[in-house]
Amino acid sequence: MLKPGQVVDRYELVCPIGEGGMATVWAARERDGAGRLVALKMIHSRFAEDPSFRAMFLDEATIVAAIEHPNVAKVYEHTAQADRLYLAMEYVDGDSFFSLVSQHRTAPVAVALHVVAEVCAGLHAAHSVVGPDGAPRNVVHRDVSPQNVLLSLDGRVRIIDFGIAHARDRHAHSTALGTIKGKIRYMSPEQARREEIGPWTDVFGAGAMLFRALVGSTPYAANTDLVTMQALLAAAPPLVPLPADMRPEIAQVIQQAIAPNVADRFRSAEALRRALLGLLAELSEIPDLPAFVDARMSEQARQRHALLGRAQVVPDLAPPAVKRTPQGTALMAPLAPLAPEPAPAIKSTALMPTRPDGKREPPPPEPASSDPGFMDVRAIVEGRVPDLPAPEHRPANEGRSLAQPQTPQKLELQFEPKNRAAAPVKSGVPRIAILVISAVILVVVFFIALPLIVKNRAIATAHDAGFEMTIERTGVGLGTATFRGVKLKPIRVPGVSADVDELFVSGFSMKELRAIGAHVHLDGAPADFEMGLGLVLSENRVRFAGTPQAPRRFTVAGGTIEWKGPGGAGFEAGDVGLEVESRGNGNEDVKGSIGRFFYKTGKTSIGPWGASLESGPQGSRFRLALDPALPDGPSVLVVASPSAPVRITVKIARSPIANLGLKPAEVGLPADASTEIETYLEGEIAQDGKMSLVGPTSLWGLKVKDLKKPIDVKIEGGVSGIAGQPLDIDSMLVSFGPFSAVVTGTITPDKGNLRVDALAKANPIPCEKLARMEAKTMGSFVQMLQAFGESTGALRIRGEVNASCAVKYDSADPDATSVTWLAKETCGLSIFGL
Repeated sequence: MLKPGQVVDRYELVCPIGEGGMATVWAARERDGAGRLVALKMIHSRFAEDPSFRAMFLDEATIVAAIEHPNVAKVYEHTAQADRLYLAMEYVDGDSFFSLVSQHRTAPVAVALHVVAEVCAGLHAAHSVVGPDGAPRNVVHRDVSPQNVLLSLDGRVRIIDFGIAHARDRHAHSTALGTIKGKIRYMSPEQARREEIGPWTDVFGAGAMLFRALVGSTPYAANTDLVTMQALLAAAPPLVPLPADMRPEIAQVIQQAIAPNVADRFRSAEALRRALLGLLAELSEIPDLPAFVDARMSEQARQRHALLGRAQVVPDLAPPAVKRTPQGTALMAPLAPLAPEPAPAIKSTALMPTRPDGKREPPPPEPASSDPGFMDVRAIVEGRVPDLPAPEHRPANEGRSLAQPQTPQKLELQFEPKNRAAAPVKSGVPRIAILVISAVILVVVFFIALPLIVKNRAIATAHDAGFEMTIERTGVGLGTATFRGVKLKPIRVPGVSADVDELFVSGFSMKELRAIGAHVHLDGAPADFEMGLGLVLSENRVRFAGTPQAPRRFTVAGGTIEWKGPGGAGFEAGDVGLEVESRGNGNEDVKGSIGRFFYKTGKTSIGPWGASLESGPQGSRFRLALDPALPDGPSVLVVASPSAPVRITVKIARSPIANLGLKPAEVGLPADASTEIETYLEGEIAQDGKMSLVGPTSLWGLKVKDLKKPIDVKIEGGVSGIAGQPLDIDSMLVSFGPFSAVVTGTITPDKGNLRVDALAKANPIPCEKLARMEAKTMGSFVQMLQAFGESTGALRIRGEVNASCAVKYDSADPDATSVTWLAKETCGLSIFGL
C-alpha cells in the first residue's frame, strides 16, 4: 500500500493522481536537485513480477523515449528492479481534456480546434519516429481520446499513455486473446475489425475527440457497446449526426477525419493539423486555454494544485504566447513544431573495431554525463553509444566508417561492406555437389520446417479472429495447406466448440477455406452464447470479406450440430453443408442445407426435418422440409428481399401427421399417427413488423375427448399482429360434423413454444340433428324408429342448443390443456303433435 510521504528510490510520494487496472499514478517530488515534481506511474506488483510483461515494458520504454515533442508528456526515467516497475514522467499541473469538457458537455469551438491541432502535432511526431537504422518504427497510439490528453494551467497540451498503452495491450493479448484494444467509442472501424492500422487510425481518434468536444457525444455513441461495435464492424456511417447549425467547413473537416473508409480520411495527423489551423485562422476568437482550464478544472485537480503549488512545478518550455495574424485574427502561438528526425543510434557489435586477429574489441565505456539522472531510458534501453554522429551514406558495395568523438582521442568504427562479392569456392568440392546439398536442404526445410511455420501462423491467425485453435497434423503444398484434427473454441463465448476433421486453405490470403467433417457443439441456454456468437460471426464476416475482383469462398461439407440445453431441450443436425462466396462485407452469396435435424423439447423429439437456405444481396429463401424423404413434400417457405415484405407459405398436401415428424399426443393434439392434415397458408411480415397468416386447414380423424368416434375438422381464417408479440385470431370459422363455431383469441410465441387462449362460440344446433346423431350411435333399430317417427309426425324433436367453450393450450405443457364448456339448450319432444 502506497501513502503520502513514502519514499520510492529517490522520489517522495506527495498525493495520488489516479488508479487503474494496471498501475497507480502519484505526484512525487525528487529528493535531490531542484526537487522537481514528476508523475510516478507505479505498475501493480502482479504485473511487475511477470517476466514477459517486464520485457514488453522495456521494449515500449524505448519507443516512448524516442518521442521528443512538446505535445507528448516526457518520460524522464524508468526502473525495473525485483518487484518494482515504474515510470517517472513529466507532471502536468492541470486536468484531462475529458474532465474539462464533461462538466459542460462541450468546449468553445476555438479551444476545441486548438487542442486537437496540438494533439495532432504530437501524434505526427510519434508517427515519424525512426529506429537506430533509420527505419520507421510505425508507432501508433491506438487510444487517442480526451482521457489521454492533459491541459495545464498555463495552456500547454500533452498526450499521455503511449508506452503503457502499448505494453498493457501486448500483455493483455497474451492472456486474453480476442480482446479489442482502445476505447470503443473513439475506435476506428479498421481497428475494431483488427485490420491494418497506421497514422490514419489515430487521425480517426483525434476526429472523434473533436466531435465529442463540439457535439457533446462521440460519433458512434449507442445504448450499448455491442451496438457501437456492430456499427464499426459494418463500417456504417456515424450513429450521431452533426448539428445542422455547425459551420459547414468545420463539419467537412470532422467528416473527413472520421470517415469509415480509410481512403476517404486524412492520411496523416499533420494533414488534419493543417486543416484545423486553417479553420482557426478563419475565426475571430482567441482560444484562451489557461482561462478555459482554470474555469473548468475539477475539484480534485484544484485540491492537488493547491497542495503541490504552481511554483513547485518546474516547466520544460515557456508558455505559448498570443500573436495576431496579418489578417487581424488571433491564434495561440507558437503551435508545437514537428519532432526532428533523431540521429541513428549505434548498438550492433558489428560496428565495434576489430583487432588484427579478427576478434571484436569490447565497446568503449560511455562518457560521463553532467546530469545522468536516475536512469537514461534511451541510452540504457537502446544500449547505444550517446552522441554518435549519423553515418555517411556511401554506395552499397563500398565500406563505410563512422567516427565517434572521445576524450581525449577519437575511436574509428569500421562498417563491413554489405554487398561484397562472394569469394570463390576453394574446397575443391564440385559445383554439382553444392547444388545437390542445397536441394536436399531445401527439401528438408519444405517438409519439416515449413509445416511447423504454417501451423503456427494458422494458430496465430485464429487467435486474431478470436479462436483458440489446436492442430494435430499439417500438410503444405504449393500455395495450399491442409490441417487435420483441428479443434476450435471461441475465446469469448463459453460452451461452444468445434472439431474439424480436415481444414483446407488455398492461397496465402485464404482465397478458399474448406472444412470437411465440421462438428459444432453447444452447451447451455441460448442466452449464454447467442450474443457472443453473433459478435464473433460479425467480426469474422468483415475479416473474411473478399472483393468483386478477388472473391473468397468458404465451404463446409459433412457437418453436424449438437446443442444441449437446460431441461433436456436440444437440437441435433446432420449432413450440414454451407457455401459462402464473399465479394465484400454485405455482398455475400450463401447456400446452406441441413439433411436431417431433430428438435427436443425435454418431453419429446420433433423431426426429422430438413432445411435449406439461399441468401444474397437481392434477398433470401429459407425452406423447412417437414418430410425430408419427399423432394416436393410438405414444407414451410420464407422468401425475403430488401424492398418487399417477407412472404411465408405453408404447403401440406393431405398427409398423415406422422410424416411431418410430429407425435400428436406429445405436442397436445387430439390425434394419433393415422390423423391426416391438409393446409395451404399464405402470409407476410411487413417492414414495420406487422404480420398475417391466412388460409384453410383440414384435419381428418381427430380424437376429441368424450366423443366416441373421430371427427373431421375444417378451419378457415387466420392470425395477424406484430411479429414476436401475441397474435390475434381473426374470427376463425371452425366446422366439425354438423357443428360450426366462430373462434377468437390470441396465440403467443414464447421461446419456441406456443400458448393459445381462445373462445369458441358455436352456431345454434337444432336438437333434431343431435337426436339423429345419437340414434346412429345406438344401432340401426333405434335409427329406423327415429326415422319412422319423423316421417309420420308421430315423434318430433324441437328446440336448439347454444354452446361455447374456452380453450387454454401451451405447447410447453400439453398435459395442462383445459377446455371449459358452457351449453344452453331448449330441446323438447312432441308425440302425436302433443
